[in-house]
Amino acid sequence: MARFYLLPPRSVVADCMARSLRVSLPGLPIRVQTVEDLLDVLQSSYDEEAEVFVLFREEIPDGVNLELVLEDAFGAEFGDEITELRLTGNGQLAARTWRFEAMPVR
Repeated sequence: MARFYLLPPRSVVADCMARSLRVSLPGLPIRVQTVEDLLDVLQSSYDEEAEVFVLFREEIPDGVNLELVLEDAFGAEFGDEITELRLTGNGQLAARTWRFEAMPVR
């Protein structure tokens, strides 16, 4: 079973993480670019994992069926787990997880 993590655009995730780090590490200057670099390291650390995919929203074309893209571009199959993080109205990240249940209608 593969696991897919679909995150908002890098800049959004980096901003959220930087704000959190600034609260956790007061006085330490945290640059958004530094966090974006950390996100690149996170993503590349799973490039060799056959069953884990970390994707950012800017890597998925707008207006397309998400499951169809995951199937065609990344080999998603029945039963694979998809966790999508979205930005909430109050600027926090919220997760939604579901299983790839059926082949999308083409």
